[in-house]
Amino acid sequence: MKIVAAISTLFLSFMMTGCGEETKSTVWWSDHIEQAKEKDRECKKSGNDTDNCRNAREAVFRYDQAHAPLPKFGKDFEKEVLEGVEKMNKGQPLE
Repeated sequence: MKIVAAISTLFLSFMMTGCGEETKSTVWWSDHIEQAKEKDRECKKSGNDTDNCRNAREAVFRYDQAHAPLPKFGKDFEKEVLEGVEKMNKGQPLE
């Protein structure tokens, strides 16, 4: 009976650890952004939703947000914003 329990425990341990790839953190994927983009494409194509897929997707999202182009509103808008900042710095109310 002890042998059956030992084999069962060993089998369950193996099943819980799995034989898949090592899970990498979002920080790791952020440091290796090209690999993260490739992993994200691979996951979208296969439909997988593993921890690595989620972490790579999060890293790509953060990268895209950090490198998004700033909107251009035109010179009139920029002038109004700068005037508003000057008024706020002087303690004047905005109109």
